[in-house]
Formats: sequence, C-alpha cells, structure tokens
Amino acid sequence: MQNHFTEFKANLQKKILALDFQHPQDKQKAQELLEYIHEYPSCPQTENVNENPTPKPKSKKTKTPLELKNRCVAKLSNGGQCSRQSLKDGTLCGSHVSIQPYGMISTSEIKDGKEIVSHEVFAVEIQGLVYYIDHLGNVFRTEDILLNAVNPAIIAKYVKNDSGYTIPSLGLM
Repeated sequence: MQNHFTEFKANLQKKILALDFQHPQDKQKAQELLEYIHEYPSCPQTENVNENPTPKPKSKKTKTPLELKNRCVAKLSNGGQCSRQSLKDGTLCGSHVSIQPYGMISTSEIKDGKEIVSHEVFAVEIQGLVYYIDHLGNVFRTEDILLNAVNPAIIAKYVKNDSGYTIPSLGLM
C-alpha cells in the first residue's frame, strides 16, 4: 500500500511538470501543488495490516440426526424422507404441513400385537381442491391424513383418465 501511494505521488508530480505551464502565475500554482503533493503524509502503516489476508476456514455445521419418530413423514422427489423436524403434535414439518407433492412415506409397525401397514398416500389437486389418494383408487378424508390417523376414512373412489383425476361420487368430473 505504501509503495503504491509513493508511486502515485511521483506520477502525479511528473504529470504536472509535463503540462509545461507558460504563464508565470500558472507556474507558481503548479509549484505550490507539487510541494503540497510532496509533503502530503503517507498512509499510516499499522502493525496488523496484511496485503493478502488469508481467509478464515469455514466451520462445518454439525447436523444432529433426528429420531425417526420426530422426522417429517413427507416424501421427497428422490423418494427419500424429509429430514426436517416435524412440528409439535404432528408428523409434518412447516414446509410440508400444507402440501406433500410427492406423498408421504409408507411405514409398517406393530401396535397391540397387530401389524399396522401403511402405504403411500399423495396429494392431488382436483378442480382446485387438494385430495389425498392412494394407488388403489381410494380418496381419503384430508383431516385424517393430516392428523396421521391409524385408519383414515375413505370418502370416495377416484378415476384416472387422460385429463387427470375425477371423483364421480363427489360430482367432480
């Protein structure tokens, strides 16, 4: 930095001399300007100034894995499970509480000696409303799915056609 400033002052003095002022009054002003530049103090050098500071290494975040029971059960586009923590008293995180575009993770567990089998349920928009359906043609009650009910109510059967999904029993064609 110091060398750059000294070089700048020298180049500025050369430029003023190269202008070759003809009038005596202009020569006097040029001489005053040269003296001012020459006497101008340099940048103060501090002890800790480093021309090329070394960047600090970034600290790596340590990610604490969640227990499966605390993880959001929404399915991701790659088929995996969302890694975020579910909201209190829920099974979904804040991002998936309103919509799960790829469905929910299927699980199987034993409760009271009986096997409870869950299968994939996914959200589909039909005529502006979001319905939860499975691959077997069932349409489930939305509240039951969001509350992760053990036996969600089946409210209708859907039909898949070229234009999308319809639910004839609910009048959604």
